[in-house]
Order: sequence, then structure tokens, then C-alpha cells
Amino acid sequence: MQINSVINGVAAPAGGPDLELVDPSTGTVFAGAAVAAPEDVDRAVSAARDAFLKWRDTTPGERQVAIL
Repeated sequence: MQINSVINGVAAPAGGPDLELVDPSTGTVFAGAAVAAPEDVDRAVSAARDAFLKWRDTTPGERQVAIL
């Protein structure tokens, strides 16, 4: 299983090196995840800023519908 970032609602493979995720109870690798490169972080922060501009103007009721 490969774990990716989600940026702006889309799975986005990171540009950094792969990291093996190990189950400490068995020592077996159960998944891989790429470490985010600086460009990945920049894209994520930019998407979050854009989303906040819309989100901040929503009512609590609209937020409840969006989350649930």
C-alpha cells in the first residue's frame, strides 16, 4: 500500500524519498509513504489558503453539511 498526500482534494504523490512504514509489533513493512518535498508543501499551503478564503464565509450550518 502506498500512502499519498491529498492536496486540494486530489491524491498527490509526494516528490521526496519513500519511507517504509513498519509495524513495530512484527517488524514487517505494511505500507510506504513518500516524504513531502518543499514544492509539495508549497502546493498544500497554497491550496489551504485558497480554501480558507471560501470556508471563512460559510455559516456553521453550511460547515456542518460539508463535514458530515
